[in-house]
Formats: sequence, structure tokens, C-alpha cells
Amino acid sequence: MYTIDETPNQYRVRIIDPKRFTKLRTKTIGKNIQLIIGRIGNSKTTSVQAIHFNKNKWNKNNAMIWARKYVEEKQVRRYATKHKKGNSNKFTISSKLTFF
Repeated sequence: MYTIDETPNQYRVRIIDPKRFTKLRTKTIGKNIQLIIGRIGNSKTTSVQAIHFNKNKWNKNNAMIWARKYVEEKQVRRYATKHKKGNSNKFTISSKLTFF
């Protein structure tokens, strides 16, 4: 499950253990949220390792709720496979990631 750390300026929600990554970088989304993203092993795609929240704008509980929602929505978009039968659009969701 996720863990949350607190620094003087940020709440840091860890999604995946950083030891699994070969490279990490920071991507700012909005003024108060930073994603720590990188590649796991030799993967060609990036994954979110952690999410940092500005402590002046977020409380601990809301940061954790936002992080969970963000990761779950990202996981659904990433692993949803579209199957068409006739004119209908059906999606099969398979969960292939394990989060801490």
C-alpha cells in the first residue's frame, strides 16, 4: 500500500519503491503537485514512483485521497483493453501492477 512522509514543506506519497527504478525525474503538474516518474528496469514506459504535495495547500488526508484516485485512474487508462463486438465498445480491465 502507499506510504506518506512529511517534510517541512511537502507531503510525499510513495507509490512504488524507488529502488526499482533506473532513472527518476520530477514533473510538475499545477503549482502544488509534483510527480516523481521514471523507468523500472529496461521498461520503455514511465511509471509514477511518488507524488509530492505542497504542505501549504494540501492536508495529509486529501493528499492521500488525491494520490490514490490519480493512480487508480491512470492504471485503468493504461491497462484497459478495448474490445469491439459489432458496434458496441467494451473494455476489459486487467490489473498488472503491484503498488506498495
